Amino acid sequence: MHPLPRHVHGASAQPLLGETIGRLLDRIAATHPDRPALVVRAQAVRMDHRAFHAGVERIAAGLLALGLQPDDRVGIWAPNRAEWVLLQFAAPKAGLILVNINPAYRGHELEYALNKVQCRALVLPRRFKTSHYLDLLRELVPELDGAAPGALASARLPGLREVILLDDAAASGTRLWRELAEFGDAAALARLHEAERELGFDDPVNIQFTSGTTGTPKGATLTHRNIVNNGWFVGEAMRLTERDRLCIPVPFYHCFGMVLGNLACVTHGACMVIPGEGFDALATLFPAATTNPKRHSGEGRNLVAITFIQAPRPLDSGLRRNDERACGTDAGPWRCGCLKLSRTVVGGARRSWTGSMGRKAAESMDRPAEVAARPTRVRQAARNGVPYFAMLKSISIG
Repeated sequence: MHPLPRHVHGASAQPLLGETIGRLLDRIAATHPDRPALVVRAQAVRMDHRAFHAGVERIAAGLLALGLQPDDRVGIWAPNRAEWVLLQFAAPKAGLILVNINPAYRGHELEYALNKVQCRALVLPRRFKTSHYLDLLRELVPELDGAAPGALASARLPGLREVILLDDAAASGTRLWRELAEFGDAAALARLHEAERELGFDDPVNIQFTSGTTGTPKGATLTHRNIVNNGWFVGEAMRLTERDRLCIPVPFYHCFGMVLGNLACVTHGACMVIPGEGFDALATLFPAATTNPKRHSGEGRNLVAITFIQAPRPLDSGLRRNDERACGTDAGPWRCGCLKLSRTVVGGARRSWTGSMGRKAAESMDRPAEVAARPTRVRQAARNGVPYFAMLKSISIG
């Protein structure tokens, strides 16, 4: 009896990527070191790929310095933040498995998820809006207040040892996030690089939970190869390049945010733009921090195009093109997705864009917005009845 093949490749001229997330990040940082990698408006964070790579390596080395071992589970229970993105790449670089925990979970749901996969470490903020994460954890783990950092022993969460707090003020039994970077010294970085040599792209790297609508949530285990290629091919379909910026307001705990958003960008050297910790329409459409810093120098300016993911049939050719002269440039049409709305009119105090259906999308913009990716379902595309998701995507023109 012949053994089943380990990898199956369909009929495609484009091969799958055979890289771990760490090696992918190394390659992108070496290829596009000075291109923007991450912009987080709410935290005033801007990193190019060189700085992003260095930050990821320090966090990865710091995690190993805590005593975490390959295949240990590291949970993150937080809204969209710069630390979420850094941990998304740092954990797999260190051979750890990132566990995505829905930031809307209550205490009993958190308990179930952490015990189901035996998380050894948990990263969380003190609070966000009405969710007091640390207080909810303390209800489950009253032992936290008397524990030394890294030495938690809990009756209800027996596998949990480390609690890492995304805050500036310390709390009993926890470590602060900034300590991870401090632990990532030269010796820790050397251990990280040694550990990376043992990793393979078929190693498990991420656990995502289902919604639990038909029972308790199920944990789906994904490998480097799974999510690297998902991100890569989504980015290919969007025609992403290192000159693009993608605004990602969707939650990172779900594959839409962390894979179709973050990894689609990183696999192509594009920039991740995070408009806020939670969804805010104005912050998404008009993120002040995403304005191209070079636009006043004449090196470039950002325009906005709106594209759509839709099914099941392509839009008719009459909807594929719009007036190319709307912004006074001859830049080609945005080629991602199936439909593009007319470009932002640049120049003057009042800017607006209108769709092919004559639907006004926005007006009175103070400045061009960067990217796009608002997951807003629109009832149907006019003239053909095809449902779609509206997404924004920026392009830079000289």
